[in-house]
Amino acid sequence: MKRVVIIEDQQAICDMLAELVKVTGGFEVIGTFVDGETGIEAVIEQKPDIVILDLVLPGMNGVEVLNRIADECPTVKTLVFSGQGSPRNVKEVLAAGADGYVVKTDGFEEFRTGLETVIAGGTYLGPKANTAMRQYLAGGTDQGQKALSSREIQVLQQVVDGKTSREIAAD
Repeated sequence: MKRVVIIEDQQAICDMLAELVKVTGGFEVIGTFVDGETGIEAVIEQKPDIVILDLVLPGMNGVEVLNRIADECPTVKTLVFSGQGSPRNVKEVLAAGADGYVVKTDGFEEFRTGLETVIAGGTYLGPKANTAMRQYLAGGTDQGQKALSSREIQVLQQVVDGKTSREIAAD
């Protein structure tokens, strides 16, 4: 059984995600948390296989949580499940080390596909996150953001195309 921690500020969504994860099979939810700091402490202590993470959290945002998880527990996989799906959000989350990103309006089937893909070692972008990333790549930069290097664009394109981290590193 793969061990899961959910960090989501809305308790009802936390509970729904926990139930969905349970019925997916092969997963055990070992904790649900409604703020980033408590969630990070649990991740460090319990070392789950995967963290499901919202971006809008009290106290610290999801990108800050991702950075801390990457620093403290680099083997823990992360799937962002958030209502925030702008090109800038997707870029920031991927740059912070997320293994997958599904926008909440993509629905539970996309969430389940993302969960299964990430836990199997892949990288996953749901349809809206994929579209947002393609918009970002096609449109250049957001206001106030510096342009990406050619290697960064190449890596992001490979993520959008569904390549794993290992496949990208081998290029």
